[in-house]
Amino acid sequence: QIKRYYRFRLNYPHIYTDLLVTKQKTALCAGLIYPLPIRTQKGSRVLIVEAGKRWKPKEVSINDFFKGMLLILYLAMVEYKTQIAGTHIILDVEGFSLSHLTYITPSFAKMLVDFIQRCMPTRLKGIHIVNQSFIFNMAFAIFKPFLEEKFRNRIHFHGTNWDSLKDFIDKKALLKKHGGELKMAEGQYGVMFWQNMLSCESVFEGNDIRKKMMFSQH
Repeated sequence: QIKRYYRFRLNYPHIYTDLLVTKQKTALCAGLIYPLPIRTQKGSRVLIVEAGKRWKPKEVSINDFFKGMLLILYLAMVEYKTQIAGTHIILDVEGFSLSHLTYITPSFAKMLVDFIQRCMPTRLKGIHIVNQSFIFNMAFAIFKPFLEEKFRNRIHFHGTNWDSLKDFIDKKALLKKHGGELKMAEGQYGVMFWQNMLSCESVFEGNDIRKKMMFSQH
């Protein structure tokens, strides 16, 4: 795992420039990526990624979006429960448009898939895509050539079928808008979460991430 991490850093050095909570305030405060406070019955952490109407690429570049996700995943890695029970990612692409599509290049798609398939700091239990449209399906076609079969089996398309989503994540650990019971002030949550992350800034400085990756269970 640590070797793959170093290889990824060497291949994509620009991603690790300014990879600090203080430097990624805009991406984190936008509420594009956030963990839910309730775990699944099996103890998995649930991470929401809002890549549709909430994402304004001119305000948060696609690379900064990715950096924000990286910071949260590395923070989750420190949680012992998450090391054991892993993470479910819910990718909400409601409102994903052609303008969003223009920012997704094959080189970015390869980088993202490379990270998730080989360098993910926590066990990935599943990626659950909701509210997708035919435009998002066009975007997914860019990623598809880079996906290994084992990883493809962890990607689930739910649309607005919340019952199928609840086959993987119990409703107590899902937002109301995704057929669950959790209700959150989404507009303010990004700022609140960023403020909480500031106290963990030291985790991302120096060699701390690399040291923790050496001991993380994968």
